[in-house]
Amino acid sequence: MVCIVKCSTFVQQNINKMKTQTFESEVIESRQMLYSKALALFRHTEKAQDLVQDTMLKALTYKDKFSEGTNLRGWLYTILKNSFINDYNRNAKHPTYLRDTFTDAFVGTENRVEHNQGVANIKMEEIQKALASVDKKFSKPFMMHFEGYKYEEIAEEMQLPLGTIKTRIHKARLMLQDQLRELR
Repeated sequence: MVCIVKCSTFVQQNINKMKTQTFESEVIESRQMLYSKALALFRHTEKAQDLVQDTMLKALTYKDKFSEGTNLRGWLYTILKNSFINDYNRNAKHPTYLRDTFTDAFVGTENRVEHNQGVANIKMEEIQKALASVDKKFSKPFMMHFEGYKYEEIAEEMQLPLGTIKTRIHKARLMLQDQLRELR
């Protein structure tokens, strides 16, 4: 009788050990699938690798929560997705700010700084001079677009095809860029 109890305990331990080894090997085999899913979420290799590692750690830690006979990859993907969402929510509530010495020197000075529009005025004057040198057929649609008109509205106003308007606005941008480069 004692032998039967010891033998059945030994057999059960070996079965549990084999199940654990099979589970762990299947989790490891799913690593590439998890990585491709994590990469789709993050689009950043290091963050995706961290997420996969975190997912695998959680899967191995909570393997007793896995129901045998169910879809292991689906279970792993659920862990990965939930980890991603939890990290996202945690970072959204408590964003991390990187600070440097230069920024630290000016912390708390916002109320003591006078904002001067001089530089902006000079830049605007340069832009207007450059725009004055651009042919009117290019500058007019450009200015209308700059003021917020849609391409279709500009085409209707100028009685020109939509493609022509888009081309003229594009060419005006290129001409302005060349003019402003020369001013520097």
